[in-house]
Amino acid sequence: MEAEGSAPEGEVDPQAVVPVDEEAAGKLEADAYFQGKKKHYFMVSDAGRPIFSRYGDASDLSDFMGVIVAIAAFARHQRGDDLRYIVAGDHVFVFTVKGSIIMVCVASTGESPRYLQMQLDYLYLTIVSNLTEAAITHGFNSRGGFDLGRVMAGTEKHMHGMISLLGSDMSFLLDGFQCLRLPPKKRAEVAQVLREARPSSLTFAMLMSRNKMVSIVRPQEHVLPPADLLVLMNYINSSESFRNSETWAPVCLPTFNPNGHFHAYVCYIRPELCLVLLTTKQSEFYSLAECRQQVEKALVSRDILNNLAHRVEREFDWAVAECQIPDLYHFVYFSVKEQQYTMPRFDTPYVSKVSHQRLFRLYQHIHSHIHRPGNSMLRQYFYQSQSEVIFTMVTKEYELHAAFSPLVTKRLAFDAFSRLRRWIVKEHDSLIMTKSPLW
Repeated sequence: MEAEGSAPEGEVDPQAVVPVDEEAAGKLEADAYFQGKKKHYFMVSDAGRPIFSRYGDASDLSDFMGVIVAIAAFARHQRGDDLRYIVAGDHVFVFTVKGSIIMVCVASTGESPRYLQMQLDYLYLTIVSNLTEAAITHGFNSRGGFDLGRVMAGTEKHMHGMISLLGSDMSFLLDGFQCLRLPPKKRAEVAQVLREARPSSLTFAMLMSRNKMVSIVRPQEHVLPPADLLVLMNYINSSESFRNSETWAPVCLPTFNPNGHFHAYVCYIRPELCLVLLTTKQSEFYSLAECRQQVEKALVSRDILNNLAHRVEREFDWAVAECQIPDLYHFVYFSVKEQQYTMPRFDTPYVSKVSHQRLFRLYQHIHSHIHRPGNSMLRQYFYQSQSEVIFTMVTKEYELHAAFSPLVTKRLAFDAFSRLRRWIVKEHDSLIMTKSPLW
């Protein structure tokens, strides 16, 4: 089934909109904190204690937080269920409740409530990654005046790091992660080095570059979901202190085990190459430090480390022009089986931050439409505007979004799309980590 695209708009389901007090809704829309900002995130306890605010000091928003609690309580009293979202003027207010935590995203970006809900879920996972769900629940159950905001002091950088990713990173949209483009032989060599240096206490070993995975080695019985990898990469990338020395820190992988934590050994063996070793044993710092030394020594002796560092430096040089397909502007390919995606750098005409964001919103709109519940038969989507043509195809094996010149007809776009698919098949094993090495 194929659909013609239209301009992106927010997807508001009238059935899901709960009637609320108009005066309270008007106060939400008119609040000065909303002026000039497209998207906000707020967190408050069900007792009305502020926890987090994207802008400003959460403790200064006690009156506003009280309105949030009142609206959530009103909806639960009226319907016996948690409020999903409301509409107030140009803003959509999306709510989610996690135990004693009420989370709200306020946006006028045109994003659908479903995606805003997903963003709130990732912010909650970010909190759990620092504290564990068990610790949060215990805090609220043991003391009525539990101040989660105070407990979270020092972790705001992780929250803001996640927020900056949520509005522009395809990982969260596709529920997958991205790998550094690397010949499969080189990737296998990296995995072999990690395996050979492994102490018995090591559970997971990863070599990553920025927000891209180079290699990950895991036990046969355990697989880390993409959500955990994304939370872990944000945890590391948003902490500048990790770059300065080897670090030993507790971290919870919230979908793997929300009530426990690993001990993470983190060390940058090159400016943009980070080695992460995870163990369940608190006393293994020196063992993992020795493992890191062995890994670095082996990568150097086999002439792998300099090669990796060179590829990291040139990663931004990977352009869509390599595909040799006229009028192809950009594409995003997602492998369903591996839960990984790949895409080239943003090139002309997407050279500015504004143009990046506009293309991301288009991808987001098309993804939302094609994956909307009830659209199970929709497998192709064709979008055309004055700026670009986007053709999307979804199968059981992959999802591919391709942006072309606006002068391309549907037939020419389909032919170019087929050529792009053949190029991806040819380069697949360097773009996607097809085999997850095991201990």
